Amino acid sequence: MSTASIRFTLALVVAGFLVAAVGQTASAQLLTVGNYHATNNSTYDKWYENRIWLGQTARSNEYAVTARNGTRGTVMHFEKGSVYRISEGRHAGETYFMNGGINAKYLQMGGISSKAGFPIGDAKRLSPTAGHAQAFQGGMIVWNVQQKLFVYYPYQFGDR
Repeated sequence: MSTASIRFTLALVVAGFLVAAVGQTASAQLLTVGNYHATNNSTYDKWYENRIWLGQTARSNEYAVTARNGTRGTVMHFEKGSVYRISEGRHAGETYFMNGGINAKYLQMGGISSKAGFPIGDAKRLSPTAGHAQAFQGGMIVWNVQQKLFVYYPYQFGDR
């Protein structure tokens, strides 16, 4: 029997919480976080690596979305943020997360339907006093130290 034809289920329990159940079927791998499912390994991996920032509890299944610029991908929401995976175009296969003030600003702007589009990088700390910034297809969300709020700066020459 080949490795590809072997199917399995694995459950991992940490501190009394069901953290992940991985079940493989002939068509796709199913990754479970609580009662919700991720369909991509990269979505699950991004959540797992950043669960301290995203939270232990999923708030939705991973589902398909299309950005204002036509780029397609998926999103999965958690108690403190979201994981976005781009499935086509220049950034196909890339997966990024958002949380905190950047996520709040992004959602206030309209989320995936906004001019920002998909995130194309995780948030980066600019300096100890300047805060964070995150790049998107259409611009950047940056902590403005003087204004003490997150501000969206569109790219001058279109989407990235």
